[in-house]
Amino acid sequence: MTEELYGYPQLRADDTSSDFPNVTYINRAETGDNRAKVFNELEGEGAETLLEMLDKEEAVWMIEIRSPAALYSETQRSFQSETSIRWDSRTTGERLPVFIISQLVALKDVDLPSGILHRLWNVSSSVRVPEGAVLAQGNVLTAEPLVASILRFVPNDDLPNGVIAVSEPDEHIRFTVSLAKDLYREIRTRRDVQLGALIAAMGKLDREEHDPDESRVLRSIRQRLADEGVEDWTQDGYDPARAATSLEPFLPESEDTN
Repeated sequence: MTEELYGYPQLRADDTSSDFPNVTYINRAETGDNRAKVFNELEGEGAETLLEMLDKEEAVWMIEIRSPAALYSETQRSFQSETSIRWDSRTTGERLPVFIISQLVALKDVDLPSGILHRLWNVSSSVRVPEGAVLAQGNVLTAEPLVASILRFVPNDDLPNGVIAVSEPDEHIRFTVSLAKDLYREIRTRRDVQLGALIAAMGKLDREEHDPDESRVLRSIRQRLADEGVEDWTQDGYDPARAATSLEPFLPESEDTN
């Protein structure tokens, strides 16, 4: 039960609360490059009470876009179960994960009928929930940055130290980057290796075999390059190194001022 923490019932997508025993909360997201479609679905006996609050605008879905590493947070509101959101990846951080957190928040004092709640709440015919209360708490969802989503790093014991190999893209436009053991141990901190792999991957995109109109990932990459004024693989003058470092720029190390 959650009454000791909140003083009112709360539904949780991770099933850690039994306050609404017959209501199921499912939240998920279909993510793309700097955008997502978020689904907040309520099902089961008692769900209609919460859905009616949304219809009457007595409650609202508050959807937070958060990038802790970039100290960024933005909240969008929606009364619908399906919501499209976007964010500026230059603000959230091109290489950093973005987290999406949904909450159903009361916009006014509301009364929940005790019949839809766990029996421990049945001390009266209804339970008063105050304005601003979180009625439902979603799971933390992760929107993976585009570049991180197309490169998969794996160790390869057969490669000599310092060597990498990049595969052709699969049907999902994902590249497998094989790394020698010494590089694989350091991959999280070796930005030079990450960018080298990305340059090699961009060099494997071909105008005849990789039609952007047939792939969401390729459309996203092409749009990102167009936003930067950089030619893509379907155009004359395409430079894989320029394209890769436009998506993931080299960042100079901060100078030691001591």
